[in-house]
Amino acid sequence: MPSLSLHADDVTILARRLPGIIPLCLFDGDKLTYPEEAAADIDTLLADANWRLPSKDELRAYAADKRWRVENGGIVVDGAAIRTDDKSQSRVSGAALLAFSDPDLVTIDWEA
Repeated sequence: MPSLSLHADDVTILARRLPGIIPLCLFDGDKLTYPEEAAADIDTLLADANWRLPSKDELRAYAADKRWRVENGGIVVDGAAIRTDDKSQSRVSGAALLAFSDPDLVTIDWEA
């Protein structure tokens, strides 16, 4: 019978994707042994690059990228596109500080 070294989380994914095959398999905590008739289905699933859970490093990289895209992606307020990138945030902060320094003398004409 063929076998395959897998992490327990990956075996759980296989069980969800191939529920009829997993009862025929044996998992000893490190190696999944499966019947020959299941080999084609398991090989097909393993050939798909998206079959497994992402690693912690992949999740961290995805979260960092997603956070950056949302933070810098801008917003739309009443039909006006507002930039939210670092440079725009700096300009808004600078304008706010200027306005707080002397509210009677400072008028800011905002553009969007």
